Amino acid sequence: MQVIKPTDGYITYPKDQKNVSVFLAGTIEMGNSHDWQSDVCEIMKDYDVTFYNPRRVLPPTCKADIEYQIRWELEHLKKADIIFMYLAPNTISPISLLELGLYLKSDKPMIIVADPEYLRFQNVETTFDYFYPYKSKTKSFYVIMDSGIVTGK
Repeated sequence: MQVIKPTDGYITYPKDQKNVSVFLAGTIEMGNSHDWQSDVCEIMKDYDVTFYNPRRVLPPTCKADIEYQIRWELEHLKKADIIFMYLAPNTISPISLLELGLYLKSDKPMIIVADPEYLRFQNVETTFDYFYPYKSKTKSFYVIMDSGIVTGK
């Protein structure tokens, strides 16, 4: 397993990269939420996967750092094989909603975990139902793979 963060700078990636890359999208709340990204990486530590983790120890503060962070995230969302998105309870996560909107109808595989107590849960559920009205889902777990939907717990 490998974890790549914005603070690592720009990295040249091999064209023949064999392992799966996963962008860890979702709740950060300017660093005020639980570091769920580290939990995911710990669970997956024995697997051959590269995680793109946008969480920083301190959020960017100056215009240049903010722009760098945004561009880093956009590049790695595009580069990732899969987007894993977690929307935590009692949070708003507006950037996550933007990222969800960017990729929900793309061919990019997504795993979306939205806690029912996420403050914009209804937005996520209604948008999902709008684009995938005949697909089944559990209460908070949506997986979008290869233009089809599968569900799980």
